[in-house]
Formats: sequence, structure tokens, C-alpha cells
Amino acid sequence: MELESPALGSEKFSSIEFDTTHGVSLDDPSQPLTLYFNSRRAIDALNQRFKVIMTIVTCGFTILLMMPGSELIVNPGRQNAKAALLVFSVFAILYSMTLALAYLYSIRHFQKPKGPIIEMRPEGLRIQSPGIKLDLVPWADIKEARAHTLFPFRMLGIVPNSFGRVLRYASFCTRLAIILESAAAWTLNLFGLSATPLSVQEDWLPLNADEIATLINSRRDYYVDLGNTASIAAFDRCRTNGQS
Repeated sequence: MELESPALGSEKFSSIEFDTTHGVSLDDPSQPLTLYFNSRRAIDALNQRFKVIMTIVTCGFTILLMMPGSELIVNPGRQNAKAALLVFSVFAILYSMTLALAYLYSIRHFQKPKGPIIEMRPEGLRIQSPGIKLDLVPWADIKEARAHTLFPFRMLGIVPNSFGRVLRYASFCTRLAIILESAAAWTLNLFGLSATPLSVQEDWLPLNADEIATLINSRRDYYVDLGNTASIAAFDRCRTNGQS
């Protein structure tokens, strides 16, 4: 359903499709905010990119197959040209099948029910995206959130105060991803390109990356301005309850 809430009606926010049945709050930074995986948006983006990729692959393989094919037209007896045509044909078929299977798997994966992708709680920020699995990270460990473009993707980026502390809240695969993304971000920053070590694709989110970055930063500022008292207390309670 289309919702135009008071917060979304400001210049910072746009009219969006948003599920309000989960007790979310866009207005008050002291209240929790839960954002769910946007399956329809992710599938639409995947369909568009798959069409572009298949068009490029088809054109590339057509040009590649024309080379030995034209040679066979001029010299039908050339064995090298026949072998090259066979190899290129098999490779084109296998590559296309691999792309198609990956596409179908992604569609099926996105269609499955998903839990919250981003949770903003008094005790911290939690991210459970397809690429990042972060447990509750205290607000004091988050430096900022910002949107950036990593062609061709629009991304929501999270910049931590300390990579070492954030790694404590990450799964093993996420730790590897953070290390690799940090190296890539450092390299891109050298060339003047904006990148962050923690990124979530905008296509997976129910809001635009800029809007969610604003919401994350407002909550971070709220709890930091409180001297982190509420955040630390809530974080300790959450950990204690989890251990009991």
C-alpha cells in the first residue's frame, strides 16, 4: 500500500511502499525501526540486469562465433576453424546455462519470506542482508551511514569507528566480506570514488539508501547525545537476556 506519513512527507523522504504492521517508527529516533527485505524490488532489479547481461553475452558470443564461422565459409576444410567453432559453441552454451541457473536460483531465493534486513534498536544496529550478517552493533561503534554508487549498484554504506570491534558482531562469512570490501573501498577511495567497507544494495531495501542513511544517522546521534547511557544499558540487557 502507498503511505505518506508525516516524516515521509518532508523533503528528505519520498512516498514509498512501506509496511506499517510491525511497529516501526520513522518519526521518533528513540523508538525502534524495522525494515524488511523488499522482494519485489529486488526481483525487478534482477530481471532488468539479467536482460542487459544476456544481451551483452549474446552479442559477445555472436562475434566470437563469427570468427571461425567466417573462416569455414572461406576455407571449409580448415580443421582448426572447425575445432574453434566447436569449442566456442560448447562454451557459449555452458556459460549461458550457468547464467540462467544463477538467475533462477536468485529469483527463487528472493521469493522466499525474509525477516528484517535492518533493525534500529535502542541497543544498536542489526543488519541481516544476503551479503552481511551483523548482530547488534552498539551505536557508539558506528561512525556514520551514507549512500554511494558502486556501478551499477546504488548502495547503503555503513562506516564503523573500529573495524576490529565490528568484526566481533559479524558472522565468519561477513568477516571475510568486510575485510575484502575494506580493501576494495580503500583502493576506490584512492581514485576519488566513494565506497564503504559495509554495504547493502538499495534494491533490497524498502526505502532509498539516502533515506535509510538519514534514519540511521539520526538514531546514532540521538544515543550518542545521550552519552550512550541508554544504548549501553539496553545493549547489556539484551546480552544478559541472550545468555540466560
